[in-house]
Amino acid sequence: MKKYIKSSSWIKDCIDKYRVLLALFISVVLGYLYFKGNLRSVRFSVSDAIAVASIILGILGVFIGLLISVRADSFFTKLSEYGNNSSVNAQVIFSRLMTRLRNNFALNLLFIILALAIDVLPITKNLLLKAIFFGGLSLLFFLSVWGVWYLVDLVVSIMLFKPEKSSRKTTT
Repeated sequence: MKKYIKSSSWIKDCIDKYRVLLALFISVVLGYLYFKGNLRSVRFSVSDAIAVASIILGILGVFIGLLISVRADSFFTKLSEYGNNSSVNAQVIFSRLMTRLRNNFALNLLFIILALAIDVLPITKNLLLKAIFFGGLSLLFFLSVWGVWYLVDLVVSIMLFKPEKSSRKTTT
């Protein structure tokens, strides 16, 4: 996405570029803390995690519908102005945005499936297996939360973008 769309913040671009590594690091730390017994049972938070993922899926579904409905509207004009490369047309940027939405939607479905699996699988005494499962669940959670925040922020930034006016004045 960075290749086609310039973000409003270099910090956001940096986090987005390394989002998988950051989420993996946080997940490994949480898995380690769980393995050492510093975190309580994961089963108590599964229903809350599924509720959050369902809300995220709803937001993504609304975004997909809105973006498809305004495809021929002023969104493309704003998208062209917001892009950091004038040679890249709005259709390319739009397709990248829709691909990112689709991938985040699939990631959330995977998260819900894993959370449900944790809830319905029999309780095991293998602490390492539980820590790995918890780490995987937290990895998907952090990636999906970052993904929806990034997409919401990006679409809002595009819609609110005001191009800079040219500093030279035309004389008649």
